[in-house]
Amino acid sequence: MSEFRVVVYATKPYQEVFMRLFLCRFLVFSILACAVFSTAAQASPSAEELALGDILSRAWAGRGYPEGKGGLTLLIRTPKGEYFASTVPGATRDSHFRAASVTKTTTAAAIMLLEQRGLLRLDDFITDTMPGQTEPYLPDTPGYAIPNKDRITIRLLLQHRAGVFDVPNDIVPESVDAPYAGTTYVDWISGAEPEHRYTIDELVGVVAKHGLLIAKPGEKYHYSNTGYSLLGKIIERVSGKALDVFLMEEFIIPLGMTETSFVTEGKLVTPPEPFIRGWTKVGGEYFDTTEDNASYGHAEGNMVTTFGDLALWMRKLIRGEASVSPENALRMLEVLPIAPGSRSSYGLGISEEPPGLGFGHNGGIIGYFTIARYDPAADVTLVMLSSLIDFDDMDGLGMAAYDAAFEARKVLGY
Repeated sequence: MSEFRVVVYATKPYQEVFMRLFLCRFLVFSILACAVFSTAAQASPSAEELALGDILSRAWAGRGYPEGKGGLTLLIRTPKGEYFASTVPGATRDSHFRAASVTKTTTAAAIMLLEQRGLLRLDDFITDTMPGQTEPYLPDTPGYAIPNKDRITIRLLLQHRAGVFDVPNDIVPESVDAPYAGTTYVDWISGAEPEHRYTIDELVGVVAKHGLLIAKPGEKYHYSNTGYSLLGKIIERVSGKALDVFLMEEFIIPLGMTETSFVTEGKLVTPPEPFIRGWTKVGGEYFDTTEDNASYGHAEGNMVTTFGDLALWMRKLIRGEASVSPENALRMLEVLPIAPGSRSSYGLGISEEPPGLGFGHNGGIIGYFTIARYDPAADVTLVMLSSLIDFDDMDGLGMAAYDAAFEARKVLGY
């Protein structure tokens, strides 16, 4: 199973509790429940949706979560039709939530699109000159002087194999001469300035200033949000456009994903209406973590979307119907084990895990787990949101989530 780090910095009184969890790597899953069908979503659920609701109810009951503290929402699109079920009162296909690291698929797609236009090459080093230009992919400045820069390729960044320090989640060593030593930079900043507007330059600058690194390029898999922020900077320099503008113009608007956006302002702490509230469980206590400053997540975790939009995006992208050519879409699916003998795998911004569920990405942030998958063989798209993160038992929650996903597909004949 793929290990995805989840940004869990805190800006509330429970900050100290969350800080103890930063080093915990865990599986980003999403499913839970206790079946409630919103009349706004569908007045009379079909027999299939009632069955899906029962699956979610049992999964939630098995976890023992109290009423009103999160839940599970599920959207499945198949050749037979679309099915929706939720344990969250009032949830609909159009409810907004933070998709966190599912953002990485849009960044990876942008890289593939620029490559097919001849504007970059995946196996170029990030110190190389951009095709047709006189400047390198990344600024030749002290703020971008990250360790091993001249040995990192664009492909390695996409695969999380560049050894790049992950600013949102990796603990800054105690030996570093900085006030945020012993914690994460994002947590330290958010504690002092909850609505701080983060920039890519700022986040990468932390790595460059202190020479932070995890491993030599190509040496091992290390999930790095900052590696994807570097890709975001490359997209901006190659395209000449702000990252969010490029993603909106090339993917979101053409596909009619009218309810999807990317948070770049620190003050935008609440998802657009209507939204699903997010909860976090830690130390046996439950916290409402709906409000959160996701502006740190440039290119890696700042997407806000809906079930309908996300299902459309994942299917269109993998089928080669979202500007990225079918050939390049297939290249994105060439997953590699994250370690020798591991069943977990990762490709170019896309994972296939667990096998049989399809290709896509998971996302995790305080309050929300998202799992988005498209199975090209069966033409089945699945989007699930757990609006509760259980730091006390991530493994248990994860296994329950995947079991429920497979059971839901089976009930629908897939």
